[in-house]
Amino acid sequence: MKRICTRTHGTLDYIWGTVLIASPWLFDFVTYDSIMWVPVLYGGFVFIYSFFTTYERGGIADITMKTHLWLDRTGGIFVMLSPWLFGFAQTIYVPHLLLGLSGLAISLITERTPESAPHRIPV
Repeated sequence: MKRICTRTHGTLDYIWGTVLIASPWLFDFVTYDSIMWVPVLYGGFVFIYSFFTTYERGGIADITMKTHLWLDRTGGIFVMLSPWLFGFAQTIYVPHLLLGLSGLAISLITERTPESAPHRIPV
């Protein structure tokens, strides 16, 4: 299987973060507070650690790609299992399962080394 480059992964990170944040409205589970906050908060976290990653789509290059992919895998597993961890699987689980699985899968097929130096924002 061909691996995806870190530039593409970076683009997917921001799309995934947006979909995670919007998922309660996209999949109609906005009325359940405890259910909606897992993807919304994790989506915000995805934006933050993506911005701080040392890759082409990062802003402030402080987090290594290895750490970034570990966060993607761990977060994907957390979102995927959250319906059972927080006891709302009887109400809804498919969006969380699919969103978490997609994050996990993308992290497993991404190159580990950026193709070019990141564009750093001066601090």
